[in-house]
Amino acid sequence: MQGNLDSLKIDLSSLEHCLLCRSCEAVCPSKVPYGEIITLTRDELSPKKSRLVSQLMDAVAEPQQMQQMLSKLKLYKKSGLQKLVQAGGLLSGLLKGELRAAEGLLKHASVERLQDYYPAKSEFQGDVQLFVGCMGESFDQQTVRDAIALLNGLGFGVKIAHPASCCGAMHHHNGEINKGSELKTISLSRLTNDTTDVVLGLAGSCVARLNEGSEEASAPSIIEITDFLVENLAKVTEGISVVNKKVAVHQPCSNKNLLNNFDKTIELLNKISGLELLTLPTYGCCGASGIHMVSDAEHARKFLADTVEWLAVEKPDLIVSQNMGCMFHISSEMTRQNMGIEVIHPLSLLRSAFADKI
Repeated sequence: MQGNLDSLKIDLSSLEHCLLCRSCEAVCPSKVPYGEIITLTRDELSPKKSRLVSQLMDAVAEPQQMQQMLSKLKLYKKSGLQKLVQAGGLLSGLLKGELRAAEGLLKHASVERLQDYYPAKSEFQGDVQLFVGCMGESFDQQTVRDAIALLNGLGFGVKIAHPASCCGAMHHHNGEINKGSELKTISLSRLTNDTTDVVLGLAGSCVARLNEGSEEASAPSIIEITDFLVENLAKVTEGISVVNKKVAVHQPCSNKNLLNNFDKTIELLNKISGLELLTLPTYGCCGASGIHMVSDAEHARKFLADTVEWLAVEKPDLIVSQNMGCMFHISSEMTRQNMGIEVIHPLSLLRSAFADKI
């Protein structure tokens, strides 16, 4: 069938609601590239985006715009307007859908800047370059700092690339393939131009995006930080505190379907004595799916309904997830449900267990 897709009288809701979790692709015996089919179709359709979603995508693409957005958020918080909106139930009345989801991101925002380099704090093993992506420094800085502390403690100097760059996944998945490819090329170029041999990535989705299809000889291979830490923590035999907690471990789609390294996360957490580890059931995808948790917040929440019921029964002390978007999405739902379960990155739990060792 040929012609303009816009002219066809068909229901595109399944296409619009696809989370690109790649679960179908992972189990397909014919290896049909569903993910690429979806992105190519979205590129053809050029789906409409709200002003808020467009602004967020512009911000991740341009570091200067991200800084402008953070400055506005800082003013919003310091002025007292945020507290006024949240007080007395005003939040539920004034902010709905994507605006409420965006409001939930504010508690994670940071305007502090990271250093360009963090020296090793034990016998020097070499330098590594840490790719924190377009949002790591601004919205997941605690995880970034915990990762730096672990690497420094193991003897690695850590380089942070400034200005922060984007892997292009958000644009690629949302119907802007050319822009996504451009951002990916820029990031790989910056990583290649650095002389550091080892490049680590914090976000599994970014690591998968940067490595996928990058067959150029000069393109660096990005290592997901969990894999790197598992290997280098093998020599650490003491100094890790006992942590008596019941921990629900979330398995992000990117780590399950693209990187296939969830077992490394479990191996890393098993280095902490006292933990009772449970696999958090999300029955497929948690619903975050990059920007989906903002662009279609109510649909995204539906994916956590059964998970919330499971959490109410199991009552874990903590939830860990190695994907920033999933962390925020699950954390937002915990707040909404008044469940009081903290959601953090596995590296933050590991860092706290080392006490004064690292």
